[in-house]
Formats: sequence, structure tokens, C-alpha cells
Amino acid sequence: MSDKKLDFNLNFLNTPEGTPSGNFENDWEGILSCIEHLPTKVLLQKLAIPIGVSKSEVIIAFKSPKIADMVNNSNKIQYIKEASNKFYNQSYSNIIVIDVPENYNNSKEDSNKYTNTKETPDSNSDEEQSFTKIKYNDEADINWKPIIFIFIIVLIGGFISFGINEDKKRNAEISQIKNNAYEYLKNSDDANFNKELKKLSNYGLDNLQVKEELEEQYKDEIDRIISDIAYNYEHNREQFNALKQQYLPTLFKNNEDIFNSAVELRLGYKELSLKPVALPNSGVMHNYTGKEAIAPFEIKTPSTDQNFYIKLVDAMSGNTEVVIFMRGGETKKMEVPLGTYKIKRAAGHTWYGEEHLFGHNTVYTASDEWLTFRISGSYVEGHTLTLYKVANGNFSTKDIKAEDF
Repeated sequence: MSDKKLDFNLNFLNTPEGTPSGNFENDWEGILSCIEHLPTKVLLQKLAIPIGVSKSEVIIAFKSPKIADMVNNSNKIQYIKEASNKFYNQSYSNIIVIDVPENYNNSKEDSNKYTNTKETPDSNSDEEQSFTKIKYNDEADINWKPIIFIFIIVLIGGFISFGINEDKKRNAEISQIKNNAYEYLKNSDDANFNKELKKLSNYGLDNLQVKEELEEQYKDEIDRIISDIAYNYEHNREQFNALKQQYLPTLFKNNEDIFNSAVELRLGYKELSLKPVALPNSGVMHNYTGKEAIAPFEIKTPSTDQNFYIKLVDAMSGNTEVVIFMRGGETKKMEVPLGTYKIKRAAGHTWYGEEHLFGHNTVYTASDEWLTFRISGSYVEGHTLTLYKVANGNFSTKDIKAEDF
């Protein structure tokens, strides 16, 4: 149905009854039947005017009493409400339809008074050609769904970010308290150490468990430091002395015995705690046989600062019968008991006594040959032992372990 046809059919409604053009009984059915098929915008423009449009309600007034009677009597009022609702996008508004407003005469001036309209540009559709849309003072209609969705996303993100930041803050505070407690532990400050542990209760941590963790951490640090000190003792004495100076006052509370014992335990041998003693004189230190020493025995040593601790071991029993000490660079003549002996020798520089000999760096050797001291005829047969290589030497030795000495 075109606008021109619609104008013709609806214009008669403004004609007084009784006039030739006012006989419109035959048009009622046509008008009523076309209401539901008219474009929404055309329907609202031709039959009614908007009195007020807001977010809470839409008020629609019929243009004439005839239209009001026609719609109300035909039960088409609900369709008018639905059409108004659809056009004004007021899905949740209350639609109010009233009769012709007071003093309304369908003039253009009065129409503008009530509608405050603005013509829209031409369009190919019937709706765009015939419609003028109302403007009202309420805020522009906004589709809140995407805005609410974005707001919820931002809100959730904010909560997540807040939670992450709170976790970071909490973890940083716990870490700082643990660091403080650890420093007190290293300094043996038990009072402040326990005070810091109590603070961790506020974070729901088990004080006993944290204490064990920190003590284990401290033990691991001590082990690492001692390993470093022990390594440098064997490979870099200058660095060893520097580490000792650094950690002896703090880690070992200036207790050198504890320091030495800890390092020796890591080394696997005693040496740091050993105290050098004066060198014995060259000659026999012990005669365990109880026999008279009558056989001549001469020992020559190389001209070095190396010293020698020598055992004469009985060939039959394996017992040490005689012990001799020789300083480096000296030659000594002495007497030993008669017998057949295997020679075992320990060599080193710093003398720590007969228990530790020359310390960890002691070198142990044993002879491959046997020396026999005996009486032959009218004289006593003896030997000369040279503790360094000589031309045409006939007394060879081999290295042995300390436990075999």
C-alpha cells in the first residue's frame, strides 16, 4: 500500500460526518484490516502522534476521536502499543495510548508542537519516505549489554590483578622475614631469630618447619664454604689463608680448633690441627728387640730439606724392630741388632711427631731387598744405605700406602 493510497483512505477521517465525503462505513473494514500490515513508521505517523518518549514510558495520542474509537472498538490497541514499543526501541517502557490531546487540530503547527520532529533523508523504502522520528530530552538510548560485559571483564581482571599483586606482596614480605631470620641464625642471635619466626605465624606458616628449612639451608652453606676452603688448602694456600681470615671470625667464632676439625673432616685426614714439633737428631730412636745393637749401619741422605723416618721390619714376624730418624743432608753411622730386615721409609718436610709423621704429604716407600746383619767369622757384617740414587746401586724401593707402612 503506497503513501498516496493511504493518505486518500485516511483523509476522510477528518471529514465531518454527514457530508458526501464523510460516508466511510465501507472503509472501516479496509482500514482495520490494513493496520497490522502497515509499515510501523507509517502507521504511527498517520494514526497517532507521540506526546512523550522517555526510558520509562512512551505516550501516544490518536490524531482524531474517530481513529481512537475505531482502534479501541476493534481491539487493535495492543497492536498500536507493540508497534510503538518496536519503533521507539523502548522494550521495557510502559506504552500509554490516549485520545486526542486537548486543542489538537491536526495542523502542521500543532503537530510540531507535540512531536518536535526532524525530517529524515529520502530512501527507497516506504518507511524512510513517510517517517519523521521524535527527539526527546532523555539521554540517548544506549545498548548496555556490551558495556556491561566489558565492565564485568575489566572488574574480573581487576580482581585477578589485585589478587596477583597481593600474592606478590605477601610473598615478598615472607621472603624478607626469612632473610632476616637467616642472618640472625648465622650470627647465632637466637632471640631475634625466634622473633622473626613468630612473625611468620601471621602468614599461616609453620614456625618449626621454617626453622628446619633455614637450618638446613645454613648447613648447606657451611658445607659449601668448607669444601671451598679444603680445596684451596690443597691447591692454593694463598686463597686458603684468605678464606680462613674471612670465615674464622664469623662462621667459626674465632675457634680455630673447630675450623681445623671441619676442614680436616672434609679433607679426610688430619693436618690443620697438627702442631709441628722439633726434629729428632739423626740416629736410632727405638730398639724394640731388647737385644744389643752391635751391627754397623750407615745411612746417607740427600742434601734437601726432606727428612726421613725409617723402620727395620723383621723378615720373619713382620714386626718393627728398630726405628731410625734421619735429617736431610746428614750421614749417620750407628749400630743395630743382628737380624734380617726389610726397610720401610717415610719422608717429608714438616715433622708432626711419630703419630702423624710428616702429615698428609708424607711419602711412603718399602725396599724390595732384605738387609741381613750377622756375625761372619771374626767380624760383624753390616750395611750402608744411601737414600738417593747412585750409580750401580743394588737396593731398589717401591711406593706403598700409608696403611701399609
